[in-house]
Amino acid sequence: MRGTWGGVAASGVEMVLVSPAARSRWRRLALLARQNPAGTAALLVIVAVALVAALAPILAPYDPAALSVGPRLAPPSSQHLFGTDNLGRDLLSRVIAGTRIALLVSVLSIGLGTTIGSFMGLVSGWFQGAADEVLQRWRARGPANQELVRQLQVGYRQLREALAN
Repeated sequence: MRGTWGGVAASGVEMVLVSPAARSRWRRLALLARQNPAGTAALLVIVAVALVAALAPILAPYDPAALSVGPRLAPPSSQHLFGTDNLGRDLLSRVIAGTRIALLVSVLSIGLGTTIGSFMGLVSGWFQGAADEVLQRWRARGPANQELVRQLQVGYRQLREALAN
């Protein structure tokens, strides 16, 4: 038998059989993580954000929506690590609560984009000819959208400056 089996050790801890295939999977995973450190770091960030989102009610030190009669616009302190906003709400609690919404929006947008892109690719591949041409032309208009976003940013900045004066 190639795995390790120990039954119950003298300390009372039960030993578990670890198959060679399971050890091999962990070794391959460790090798992959060493070969792609950027991917490993990204995975750790995603897992951390998902954990914060899942544990938001437990991790948030204060109610993120509760108004406080305490200090408003307070700088970071031991009581409010990120400080407070103009209504006295704890910013750390609001950031932690916001991770749920941010994660939901990102997952939904990626899913929607993947679904639409897959559908377009299937239609383009299945029908070819005119449908393929129409979809290619529609997709090629992407750079025009980037210019529109830039124009909206400039307009927003000008509006904000005008309202500030």
